[in-house]
Parts: sequence; C-alpha cells; structure tokens
Amino acid sequence: MESNIVTDENLGNKVLSGEGSYINVIRNEKEIVIQQDLLGSQGLYLYSDGNYFAVSNSFWMLADRAKTHGKLSFNRKYANAFLASDVCTYSFSETLINEIGKIDRSAEIIIDIPTGKISERMCVLDENTVDISSREGIELLDRWYEKWTSLIYTLIANDEAITVDLSGGFDTRMVFTLFLHPDIDLSKIRINSNSDKLHTHEEDFKIASQIAEKYGFSLNREIKTSGCHFNNSMEDILNIAFYNKLGFHKEMQWKLKTASRRGYQFSGAGGATIRSGFCREKSVLINNEKNMSKDIPGKLKKEVDASIGSLLEDACKLTVEKYRRAGREIPDADLTRFMYRETRNGAHFGKSIYDNFMGGRYKMCPLLDPDFQKIKLSSDECTDGDLLMAMVYIRYGRGIIDCPVQGGRSIKPETIAYAESVNTRYPYELKKLKEVSKVDGRAASIQSDSAQNPQIQLKEVNKKVDDLFYSHEIRDVVEKLYGRKMYKNMCYALTNAGYHKYAMAYFALSVYLADKAVKDSGNRNGEEGADSISSLNLLRPIDENLRYRPKNNILRKSVRFLERLL
Repeated sequence: MESNIVTDENLGNKVLSGEGSYINVIRNEKEIVIQQDLLGSQGLYLYSDGNYFAVSNSFWMLADRAKTHGKLSFNRKYANAFLASDVCTYSFSETLINEIGKIDRSAEIIIDIPTGKISERMCVLDENTVDISSREGIELLDRWYEKWTSLIYTLIANDEAITVDLSGGFDTRMVFTLFLHPDIDLSKIRINSNSDKLHTHEEDFKIASQIAEKYGFSLNREIKTSGCHFNNSMEDILNIAFYNKLGFHKEMQWKLKTASRRGYQFSGAGGATIRSGFCREKSVLINNEKNMSKDIPGKLKKEVDASIGSLLEDACKLTVEKYRRAGREIPDADLTRFMYRETRNGAHFGKSIYDNFMGGRYKMCPLLDPDFQKIKLSSDECTDGDLLMAMVYIRYGRGIIDCPVQGGRSIKPETIAYAESVNTRYPYELKKLKEVSKVDGRAASIQSDSAQNPQIQLKEVNKKVDDLFYSHEIRDVVEKLYGRKMYKNMCYALTNAGYHKYAMAYFALSVYLADKAVKDSGNRNGEEGADSISSLNLLRPIDENLRYRPKNNILRKSVRFLERLL
C-alpha cells in the first residue's frame, strides 16, 4: 500500500497487496474469496471431513467446531517439536491436531457457492526476484525507503504515538535507518532498547547507547501521547494472547491495557529473511534444533529428536515443491532461509503483529514489506547475502554502518565496497519529506464497561498462569503424554528459568487443550462450538504447599543430569 494505514473502515474497493495483517472476505454471487496477508500473520486453518469443511483464522475456535463433526487425533510429532522449541516450530502446515491444517501463507481460499466446493489459489511468488545491483532493484529499494519515511513523517505530523525498537543487532538497525532521514524529528519518537540482563540485552543496550550518542537522542524516553488507556480484564488479557498464540508460540505478550488511540511500534521483525546469518545448511539447522532438547529425559529425547528432524525435513520438502510448482528452483544455499519464510516467520512475527493489534497498537514491520522482500540479497558480482543490508546502510544510514554490532558480527569489507560502487552508479538524491495524508489513529475496539475494570499487574497475570499450570488436570495430561520426569522438568523450568520463564507452561496448556479436544471429539450430539479457552477456568489448582518447585542447586543439577541419561 502507499504511505497510509488501511483498515476495514477505509478499505472500500482497494485491492490489498499482501502487506500488513488481515483476513479479507469477499463475496459475490458465485464465490466467496478469503484472502490473507503474505506473512500469514493470523493464520488460516482448514478442517475437512467428507462433504463438511470449515475455515477459520482461530485454530481453537475451529477445533471447538470440528470436534462436534468428527473424530480428531493428537499430532504428537508437532507437539514433540513444539516441546523442544525455543518459542515456535518450523511447521509448514501441521498443528497440534492432525485433522486441522494451516493453509499456505501464499494461498487464498475460494469457495464455490453453487457446488459448495473449496479450493486454493496461489499468489505470485516474487520474493527475491529483482537484482539489487540493477536499476530496477535500486528504484524498488528507493520506493520502499520513501514510502516508509513519508509514513513516519506523516504520523509525527498527526501527533501519533510512535516507538521504534533499537538493539545491537542488524535488523532493528536497518529499520532505524528510516528514522535517520534529516526531516524526521527523533525527539518526537520513543526509541526502545531493553536494559535488563536477559539474553543479549546487556550488550544490545550498550551498543544502542553508542548509536544514541552518535545521533544525539535519548533511549527509552517517555513521550507525550494523545488519548488514554483502559484496563483490560483478566479474561480479556488471557483471551487476546491464548486465542492467538497458544499452540503456536511459547511467549505471551500480555495486553494489560487497551489504548483509546492506537500507537505505532516499528520493529525489525523478519530480518532473518533479508540477510545472511541464518543457518544455511539443513543438516546443521536440524542438529541445532535437536540441541534444544538436551534437557528432555533420555528415552523421550530420542522420540522428540526424531520428530524435530521429520518436521524440518517435511518443511524443506514442501517449500521446494511450492516454488517448483511456480516454476522456480531454490538454490541449496537459500533453502533454509526460504523455509524460514514459509514457517517460523509467520508464527514468530505474524502472531506478534496480530497480538499488538488486538491490544490497541499497530506493529509496523518495514523489512516484511512485499516490495522489500522482492529484492535479491546478493548479485552475480557480489554473492554475499549481506549485500542488500549493506545497501540500506550505505544509501540511507548516515554512517550507522560504522557502529559495532552485537556478537562482534560485521559485514565483509568487500561487500561494503561493492555496495558503495552500486550506490555511486545509481546515486540517491534525498527528497524533502511532505505530509502525504491524514492518518487516523483509529481507536481500538473498547467494551463499554472496560473503563470500570481494575488495573491488573503483570505479577497477577503470571500468578494466574502459575495456577493454571499447577493444576491437577494439566499435571495429569502432561504425565500421561510425556511422563513424570518431563512434568518435573517443566516445573523446574517454571521455577528457575529467567528468559521465557513460562514457555513450558504455555506448552502444557496447549497440549492439554488439544488432548481435551481429541477426547471430546466425535460426539455429534455435543454442544456446537464449546469454548476450549474458557475451559481453562475450570482447572483445579494444586495447593500451594504441594506444588513441585525444585531449586536450582548443585544437587538438583546432578539429579537432572542423571535423569537425562536414564
């Protein structure tokens, strides 16, 4: 789209380009067309049983409907891979329930009204087709830059609340080059950088601070925003996260409040698809994923590792077949990156975009822009997959390429030199920005009684998750599916993990609901569309003094090491 925000209220007859986050349903006399964005951010899921089919962008609502129409079965392969994953899997189409599949992100659904038949129609696969060193490639890159800088300028002119993420890595820095346009006032923007000591955040913050000093802005500075915030109820907080992510992602982004006027968060999401650095060898990627299962008890680990390998092999095979049907062959060196785009990209970043929208904020992801994704990462003369990234820094970055990168990473000098030669061949004349249109910071959907909700603190949500996990039903299902040792491992993670502390709890809730849907399925006299997520409120918490909370000490580490061997 052009430099504007399109919603259902101003969509009109616009033709959607695949950019953004949406499910668009078009109906005429002959057919119903269900379109989705090219990221597949919300996910479209299909259940089919003979002459009956159902499509939904809610996996759990579809499972509730499907279980009243036919017998369902638990997808242990997917569950095993999800168990071992850091936050999400590389599933191409599989879900926790065998009979419910995820529809290809590039497909739109066609329902023929006269016959009641369903089919898929594939969109054009034009990712990585335009040479970055060609005039066409440079014009496409400039169009991307001018569209996003114009949008940012317009948002500022409209007094919208804007934040941009800045870490020490490559991806947020590419997006941040957009904000370095001289007409963009950084004092009107909140520039976020995590300052805790989790993951790589300590180094990230140090590097972000150096960038802030270089360009004369402050990190994490509060900015005045228009509108107000309303407290979400505990039910709303859980529903926003669980309906969207449960069973697909093991990190929840709790929306404690809803904004009366949506803000805009700019993110480096999708960076792994537009630069090198992502694992290039399939075998290495599979081994890396299997290494995440190191804390799983011995016999179960073998089964989980086999599931991880099978899921990744299937994802690579299906990716190759998809592009081959479109007349394209994926080079071996690019296979895992293409597969990432088809699988984890949507589950990891797409779910977050939708999460933010439901919580009253637009998450803006310039690196996922379809125009940007069309550009090849390298050229015949420079085969380094970091060439596109180098071009962004050289052409628009005003010296940001000289700043250090987290983990001691860098772009090869010869790649930078080639990018500079392309930039000299096709010089860019910086254009003065103008306000392109009025952008309506459309109010989020707010329930009439939401203003009366008490303020809920994060610790209260965590306590609720703790109570759900430490329930008799969750313990029983986890032990049934994975054994007592695995349940104790989950309790250990919940007690001692620092980063993604509740990941195993979200996995346990997911498999409990999937197992419940399977047990409830096949009863055609059952309640139509009974609510799975709400059933979590019926779980019976284990008494606090009976909950297994192992401490992280030398004796416990020794016991866990021995458990993994047995």
